[in-house]
Amino acid sequence: MNALMTNEILRTIGLYINLTHTFLEEKKLDYDGVVSYHAYGNNRIVFDIHTKQKYTVHVDAIQSQSTVEQLMDCLYGAGSESDHKLIICEGGGDPYEDEPILKQYTPEQYYVCMMAERCNMIGLPFSVIEYTDCKEGIRLLPHFSKRKEYITDRKSRAFNRLPSKWDIQRMAFWALHFSPCLSAKFYHLEDLQCSESMQLKISDQMHIRVKWDDDGITYIISDDKNSAFFFELWMRYIRDHSIYCTPHRSPTFYRDGEKSRICIPGDGVPIFKLNGMSEFDQRMLGVQLYRGARKLGSEVINIWNKHNGSSQPIEENRGTLFSDLDF
Repeated sequence: MNALMTNEILRTIGLYINLTHTFLEEKKLDYDGVVSYHAYGNNRIVFDIHTKQKYTVHVDAIQSQSTVEQLMDCLYGAGSESDHKLIICEGGGDPYEDEPILKQYTPEQYYVCMMAERCNMIGLPFSVIEYTDCKEGIRLLPHFSKRKEYITDRKSRAFNRLPSKWDIQRMAFWALHFSPCLSAKFYHLEDLQCSESMQLKISDQMHIRVKWDDDGITYIISDDKNSAFFFELWMRYIRDHSIYCTPHRSPTFYRDGEKSRICIPGDGVPIFKLNGMSEFDQRMLGVQLYRGARKLGSEVINIWNKHNGSSQPIEENRGTLFSDLDF
């Protein structure tokens, strides 16, 4: 068994080295040696390569799909001082497809790839290579920047700086865990906020999102048109409703010249507790918040339909409440 394990490790290391050499050739760089090497058990290997052009490539290779831990280590850990960051990981989907099907990628894979693109857009070279067991199945991960929104003005709105480590951790929480689904969600990275979830749609004018900051968790219902219904929703159903109150916080109503919002307090756990949560606890909390937002959305829809009768009913979407997240 040990011999078989050793052979498997050697075969994997050989694959990583071949992939790295191919990568260097594509970048027109000449290999000059490995300057550091570290293994995280039998699953992940990290090493730095120097080139004859005085260029350092940090390689983080894993025998699974890419992880946020790899991303963080490349940006803020062992690979932070390198000239180029390279993640090597197992791929998802058919290696013979010219255009990979994004639904075959997990939210974590998708998030890492999107962050790698953002790094490249601000001049921080970062690549992700996937591999399969097929001899011809080696390719770069899909370039999501080919999506139509990057052909428009969204590209100019891209990050002009690299988010902090803490910012990335909080954004990753919403991207990875704010949904019971395991398949990749088609969000826009620039739309992810550090302390707020993606927006869930109630109607064309009303939406719900979850905010998590140092004061705790808050559900926010917003109305883009300052409708009379929204004020009545506040006055008749939420303001004095005991289920929306906590010992230290009560619901609030805010209106400006353009839109209105109702803030409903949730759990009082501050967001810095995220640092001490396990992956399982983060996942369970994300699903809990997602379901809480969906339940609140259903309640608002029911109130709307009772208020308006059959004249302008809102049909609840049983599939997903995410709005404007398609490609």
